[in-house]
Amino acid sequence: MSPQDMPEDAETYLRQFERELGKLPAEEREKIVREIESHLAERGAVGPEMLGVAISQLGPPRVLARSFVEDYALQGALKGRTSPMILIAMAPRALRSLTALAICAAGAVLYAFTVAFALIAVWKPISPRNVGVWRDAAGRLADGGIIYGMPHAYPEVLGWWIIPISLAAGAATYGLASLLMRWGGRLLLGRR
Repeated sequence: MSPQDMPEDAETYLRQFERELGKLPAEEREKIVREIESHLAERGAVGPEMLGVAISQLGPPRVLARSFVEDYALQGALKGRTSPMILIAMAPRALRSLTALAICAAGAVLYAFTVAFALIAVWKPISPRNVGVWRDAAGRLADGGIIYGMPHAYPEVLGWWIIPISLAAGAATYGLASLLMRWGGRLLLGRR
């Protein structure tokens, strides 16, 4: 069966599918529609019942198109320089994929630590008495970070060294988050 000889239900499916791909560039949209059309034509050549099976296996046009749109966004984010964009492109998948959820959650936590370490480094010169790491009476590390409203009975441990340590820790968590996002994006794209 050629794409021109498709039954009306297949034509309707393809029109709806193409409409749902509207966010993609025209060239990309046409390529994807031709791919799905070719698949349906091959299955339809076996018989009309196989065409119906193929359409039901593809799922609703909106769901199928969403996966292509999400893949396109993730591919674009992987080509970019900033890994937080990968997290943003991957986030819609987190509602449907446990793997994507785990990757997004871990990435978000690492980015939160990056921001926290940066804030500590920036805030130390502004409020030196409220930023640091303190020990308790037993000599164990008790508190750390930016702490207001509570007097510290023991001296701060790191002093001004907290600035380079926090900057290094922030760079490390950002680097780890970037590696995780790139690896996770490639993993999710490879599953198709």
